[in-house]
Amino acid sequence: MTLGELRKELNVYNKTINNYIQTFNLNLNIHAYVEKPQKYGIRDYQEIDVKLVEILRKHSKKLIEYENDYYQSKTVTDISIKLRIDIQAIVEYLQKRLTTYLIISEKENPKNKQNLIEKIDGDAHYICPENDGLIYEKTKVYKMSSYDILKKIQTEILKNRIEINTE
Repeated sequence: MTLGELRKELNVYNKTINNYIQTFNLNLNIHAYVEKPQKYGIRDYQEIDVKLVEILRKHSKKLIEYENDYYQSKTVTDISIKLRIDIQAIVEYLQKRLTTYLIISEKENPKNKQNLIEKIDGDAHYICPENDGLIYEKTKVYKMSSYDILKKIQTEILKNRIEINTE
């Protein structure tokens, strides 16, 4: 079976499967499960082992939840409630990474809302703040998983603790 065949059965995007595996550190030995594995993920045309098919089928509901979360527009407040994490931690995390994301505010693009939508719908993670480029509770996040944000915040906290303990 190819990943594309399984993906259609599970009704999720290829990107969802690859991002899910990475976000939740499934630590799959891709060389054991995929014919001719590639560096950046599994492609639809690649044959996959029965064991990987079973793993992904077992995670099918979680994959759908992950995909819905990824593509859904959500505010920082929504993410905070969903993950039960302090809003300020999310704001600080996103604010630190502002240069990584495309920022488009109403002030930058007051007349052409179509252009704003086209840029947000691109194949990347975007934040669209309405607060002079600053992240705050009502900032909307597009094409970014709440779970990935949580993982990265937790990783940052862990790194900070390690640095404090090694000083």
